[in-house]
Amino acid sequence: MAEEALALVERIYGFNWASVRERREGLALATDVFHPEFRYQLDPSAFKGRTLKSVNSLEEFLTGIGEDFRDFRQRPDRFIDGGEAEDGHLVVVLGEFVGKGRLSGLPFCSPFGHVWTVSDGRVLRLEGYLDQEVAMAVAGLKEV
Repeated sequence: MAEEALALVERIYGFNWASVRERREGLALATDVFHPEFRYQLDPSAFKGRTLKSVNSLEEFLTGIGEDFRDFRQRPDRFIDGGEAEDGHLVVVLGEFVGKGRLSGLPFCSPFGHVWTVSDGRVLRLEGYLDQEVAMAVAGLKEV
């Protein structure tokens, strides 16, 4: 189960979410691999508890990204097997958001920690954090 969950999550990274073409490719993949009850909890410290509750709401969110950025990628550095949880298998991804502002053209880089829950071969949940240590703690892991 761990290898399958890791392989599934690895497929989701590598898209330029600000590019219309790549966003469509990424959302087509999401439609195939996300559970119908998929939820994406955005970082509570930055998004005040906002949760995206479908691929459609994810698409709306990513369209906004495309309006603000000309390049927006999630560059994963580590994929970590988080073990079994109550409702699926956990995969933690640590990496950086990288890109360029649409108007300014200025580059940016910011760390992220994602906690994915994979259940029955589909992504059930994603919890996103801007602090990698918080993501590890949420997954019950200790070391970044």
